[in-house]
Amino acid sequence: MSSGFPSGLVSSMTADLVAWVENLEGVRNIFVSNGQETQQITNYSRDDGQEISNLIISPDNTFIIFERGGAPNQQGEIPNPLSLAEKTKRQIWKINTDDKKPVLISEGDHPVLSSDGKTLLFSRRGQA
Repeated sequence: MSSGFPSGLVSSMTADLVAWVENLEGVRNIFVSNGQETQQITNYSRDDGQEISNLIISPDNTFIIFERGGAPNQQGEIPNPLSLAEKTKRQIWKINTDDKKPVLISEGDHPVLSSDGKTLLFSRRGQA
């Protein structure tokens, strides 16, 4: 009963590449596949209750943009199911598909990447 649960499948517009979020026993990670090889590109190791969503594969397939953290409640609080001392945040991340090093871009949500992959638009506290 410990099978992973995939969600958020997205495909590249320019190559045979797909990405998705795999939730295995509560631990969420991003995977990519080119149809021949599948790789895990994030390395989260515990169930911290933080969602991963809104995956975007760059036009040149060298990076993936994603959102980490759940939607706020009516009081504007981001879910913190483990009652972590550090306040949880909703953040936009970028991860290179080669070196697999995640880079925090900003707090925010609903990322949209331009067709050339050079401009990223997202919302932060209700502002674009």
